[in-house]
Amino acid sequence: YIFQRFYSNKSINSIIFDLDGVIIDSETIYYKINKKSLAHFGVEYSMELKRGQMGRKLSEGVDYLLEETKLRDRGVKSEDYLAVYDKFFNEEINSTDGGWPLMTGANKLITHLHESKIKMALCTGSTSKEFPKKIGKCKELIEKMNTVVLSVDDSAVKSGKPSPDPYLVTIRRMFTHPSLPPIHHKNILVIEDSIHGVNSAISAGCKVCWIPQMEFYSLDELEYLESRIKKEDVDNLFVERINSLKEFIPEKYGLPSF
Repeated sequence: YIFQRFYSNKSINSIIFDLDGVIIDSETIYYKINKKSLAHFGVEYSMELKRGQMGRKLSEGVDYLLEETKLRDRGVKSEDYLAVYDKFFNEEINSTDGGWPLMTGANKLITHLHESKIKMALCTGSTSKEFPKKIGKCKELIEKMNTVVLSVDDSAVKSGKPSPDPYLVTIRRMFTHPSLPPIHHKNILVIEDSIHGVNSAISAGCKVCWIPQMEFYSLDELEYLESRIKKEDVDNLFVERINSLKEFIPEKYGLPSF
């Protein structure tokens, strides 16, 4: 059984990347924006709230916040929160010199996979309006992707993460050419930083590598979440948790080594 599970991980031939917290360090910026936005309404933004939001579409993340903080009961509507959020978001994105910073190891891995002719895609909850501003520092890396799906603005994506829709749409776009052989979802690896993203990828039938941003979790929380993922992962799709893309070992997945 152990051999079978290990061997099955070495059959990866395509990779789908999430953007925020995987390629660019945007989650810390989103944390700051939401902290300021909630403070405007007299509420403190906790790490627990942050983790509950991560990986969701913006509108779904706002709905979650208003429910959890009971702001909706106080008459605060989604559009009220978004008006404040947009103000702080625009300040942040306009003050960024050439895009948001890259995550450790992203440049090396994506460049290597591209040179090795590995099919790659990007599946992100970013909007078409913010996306170009966010990727200023990694535009060349994004251009190496065969497919880019902005799930918030994509009419084919009916529900955001943790629904499988974003990844199912991305996979369909990656393999639309009639000359391409049929793809088995277990041959696709998704690299995600959020629990919602991990669950979305597993629901889509893909293998998953989880790279949580350590500043948002305690070690106990990480171990608990990982054990919960594995318990519900009946098809053994969850492969591993690593601290950054710098720790990613391509040959572990049957991919060319650096």
